[in-house]
Amino acid sequence: MRGAFWGEGPVVYLVHGWGGRGSQLAGFVAPLVRRGHRVVLFDALSHGDSGPGPHGPTTSSGVEMARSLDDVAARFGPARAVVAHSMGGLATMLAQEHGWLGLARLVLVAPVSRYATQFAAFADHLGLGVRTRARVDRLVEQRVGIPTSRFDLAVLAGEGEAVRTLVVHDRDDRQASYDESVRLVDRLPDARLVTTHGLGHRRVLADPRVVEAVASFVVGAELASGLASTA
Repeated sequence: MRGAFWGEGPVVYLVHGWGGRGSQLAGFVAPLVRRGHRVVLFDALSHGDSGPGPHGPTTSSGVEMARSLDDVAARFGPARAVVAHSMGGLATMLAQEHGWLGLARLVLVAPVSRYATQFAAFADHLGLGVRTRARVDRLVEQRVGIPTSRFDLAVLAGEGEAVRTLVVHDRDDRQASYDESVRLVDRLPDARLVTTHGLGHRRVLADPRVVEAVASFVVGAELASGLASTA
């Protein structure tokens, strides 16, 4: 598995989403290193420059991504924080529940909060019927070994120790539901939501205000001004 790390101090892991690569979160490296952290960035198996996962080079899942993060955490140790994009949030939660990963703070940027919502939108777009949807669910569960009902960030977070969480989501995101992020923050005991506009699903990662807000949150400082935030 390919990756890199910078700096010294408490560890911060940067976790990309499904179909992404670690370099998409590179903008967070320098601000976090300046604040005294070791920052670890990697490509999960079957992503970026890393080799193939157990099912081959062109396929992956949130569970496989969680195992990649777990392998990295076994080397670098518990996290001060994880900054995760899209499905990287699910991978982080699964790694925390089943593996080596421990963390004090969590940042979810444009998270895919719930499999059921995401799959329903996909199935609606394709016009899939009830029987086909049920069959897909069964195939997914057979492959990853976990019921699809578990792919819900609110469910996973509610079963472990409370982790202070920052959710950043753009109102114009067409790939992950903003409304699901609102639901997620409402259900978590210690979470706040930062809302952006006009950045979509990926450009939000490179916005200077978002980068500053995330870095401030990781070190426990006040969030930068200019972003809409709700506790």
